[in-house]
Amino acid sequence: MINIEAELRVIVLFLLIGLMSAVETKVKTEKKREGETVTLHFNITELQTDAVIVWLFGPVSPDVMIARLLIAENTVKYPSERFRDRLQVDKETGSLTISNLNTNDSGVYQLEAINAVVFRQKFNLSVYTPVSKPVIRNTPQSCSVLCSVENGREVTLSWQREGETLSHTSSPDLNTPLSLPLRIEEHNYTYICVAANPVSEESLQLNTEKLCSGPDQVQRSYIVPAVLVPAILILITGLIIFFMKQRKRRGTEGEGGGGEDRDTGQVQYSEVRRLSEPTETEPSGGAHADPEDTDRVEHAEVVT
Repeated sequence: MINIEAELRVIVLFLLIGLMSAVETKVKTEKKREGETVTLHFNITELQTDAVIVWLFGPVSPDVMIARLLIAENTVKYPSERFRDRLQVDKETGSLTISNLNTNDSGVYQLEAINAVVFRQKFNLSVYTPVSKPVIRNTPQSCSVLCSVENGREVTLSWQREGETLSHTSSPDLNTPLSLPLRIEEHNYTYICVAANPVSEESLQLNTEKLCSGPDQVQRSYIVPAVLVPAILILITGLIIFFMKQRKRRGTEGEGGGGEDRDTGQVQYSEVRRLSEPTETEPSGGAHADPEDTDRVEHAEVVT
């Protein structure tokens, strides 16, 4: 019988709520991650013994009763099966706790406290999936990269350099991943791609040495070998030519020294005597011939 009276009282009170003046407070906003727990606090510290606390919920407008507290009977009922065992109402304060949150729990929660006057408090609860890790990859353009991340509720993607936001993007189309290009102009700075929503953030630092393949970077990467290799080749070639010339010069000097010995050697002479034979006209017993005619000395050069 008591339960029937309590139910009738609740029904009557609800019918009178529309006719009674209600004290409303500013809407409170709560933002949580999936899997977390949230408590929607009721600010009235003293409740009359016959007070009734009702919690309503709706994705847009709170129109479904999910919990009811009767102070006089110190009992709590949960009429809706939507939340199953994830709801808990504090019997002393009337606060509502929701555990193991999921994105479907997002919506408007409204408390109706009938305590001499009607007290109304609204809560706007948003439950988010943690943002995923962004991915950076090269693009065909010189020294440009593209950062991408899975889209989600209120997800933003941005490029930051030394704490300064260079660019950012977002999209209401949750089925399309977010992408944001970046052209690297200064290699000395640190670039970070940041994906965030109101309850989580993931970032990835860009390695310009690894991912940037533009002409400037190529020049930076290969300028030392490009200078050293030709220099080494020129040095080796020069040394080879130098040693070849030195070797050839030594060989030429050796051959030239032997020739000079032959050219500068002393000239020796050998005495050759030739005797003239008597002619037929000369008398056999006649006077002796002229010594100069019969005995001639000739000199011939003999090279030794």
